[in-house]
Amino acid sequence: MESTYLPEMVDIQPAQWTKNKEVRLIQLLIYGVNGITVFFISQLISRSTQMICSNFDARIFLERLRYVPNSPTKVWALSFFLFLFLLACNLFQRLGQRFRHASLYQVFMVLVEISICMAIMFYQDMGNKGILLVPAMNVLIFCNTKWLKGTLLSVLLILYLFLDQELASLILGLRFVSADAFFEYYSAKETISLIVIRTLLFSLNEVLFIAFLFLSLQLQISERKRVQALNAELQVSLQRLNAANVQLSEYAIKIEELAKIKERNRLAREIHDTIGHTLTGIEIGLRACLCFERDQFNELMSQISKVQSLAEKGGQDVRYSLKALRCDSLQRYTLIPAIESLIEQMNGCTSTQTCLALVGELPTLSAVQEELIYRIVQESMTNAIGHGKASTITVKIEKVQTILDILIVDDGKGVLAYREGFGLSNIRQRIEAFCGSLEITTSPGKGFILAIKLPMTEGELDDNCIDS
Repeated sequence: MESTYLPEMVDIQPAQWTKNKEVRLIQLLIYGVNGITVFFISQLISRSTQMICSNFDARIFLERLRYVPNSPTKVWALSFFLFLFLLACNLFQRLGQRFRHASLYQVFMVLVEISICMAIMFYQDMGNKGILLVPAMNVLIFCNTKWLKGTLLSVLLILYLFLDQELASLILGLRFVSADAFFEYYSAKETISLIVIRTLLFSLNEVLFIAFLFLSLQLQISERKRVQALNAELQVSLQRLNAANVQLSEYAIKIEELAKIKERNRLAREIHDTIGHTLTGIEIGLRACLCFERDQFNELMSQISKVQSLAEKGGQDVRYSLKALRCDSLQRYTLIPAIESLIEQMNGCTSTQTCLALVGELPTLSAVQEELIYRIVQESMTNAIGHGKASTITVKIEKVQTILDILIVDDGKGVLAYREGFGLSNIRQRIEAFCGSLEITTSPGKGFILAIKLPMTEGELDDNCIDS
């Protein structure tokens, strides 16, 4: 079996990112730290400007700049509202996972985030480039196309490297106000405190982003292991499926062979019931012909005519058995008339006299059930005449509550011990197929007694045991 190819790294879907508690926590911390940083720098610019104006140092401060700085109130307000818009973009990114073209939508939202971050950096004199780590984090979370993810991360890396205060001043031709210029208007103790706070915020932002990258790597490794485990389970399942298919194929072959054997047995029973019965009648009839004297020509011709009729009847049964394997008598009659016709034929061709005793009304029977009872009677008569040399046979059919009793008694030779041949075995198999029972009683000189009991369900013969 060929093994399934697995890539070195597995892409994590956005839904998997957003459902991970650690990822959500780090994401909230990064947003929180950047929000505090934006507020800190805005307050630093605003307060420092107020101090410069209160000390009447504005002219000296402005002479050091190549452009007029933004109003402190404008810096604080725009930075605050731009950061709120940045938070809203993250919400829109989460909602965008349900859109049809989610990938394009997420790329658009990341570009919007980058623009917002650059605007915040511009209003804060390029003193907060760490805010670019926010869109970088969202690129890893929401962009699931490799080339787009690589392109956006490359753009963000270039911006992070080149949008430094000094480099931006050289590239854009502007001289942004450095935070160090503001620190000159504070005391040494205040300056140290401000520098420590700024350094801690910048460092914490970077540490959290590194933790996010580490968690991203862990998630990819875990996902790859999960995919490998699923692949291993799939291979095991495929092996089991192949083994099951082989077993099923072998089982199908066995079932086919069993069906062939079953059909052969059924054909053997039908041939035995038709040809065997007919040949027995012909044998007995011809044996009777030999007993006639020469002056009994008319009686002899009558007996030969009956034997001929029985042979024709047997031929019809054989032809029909080859077509539908159902007794011809039951095609033309219902059960009782078919049995009476059978008895009449046997009485006419043999010296054995058979009588039918029907007690009460029979329950409703299906075609299969009628054929079962007909074949039982037919086989019993054939055995009694051919093997038992019986002179009289009595067939009694009676319904006793939920049981259909069939009693077949003959006065044949009888035996001390008997072995079931094909005929008796055939009868027993037919009866047991209907959950019935067969009891055979015999002794030397007293013939055979066959007692058959067939259970009924709600007035009908129970055929739940038939092997379909």
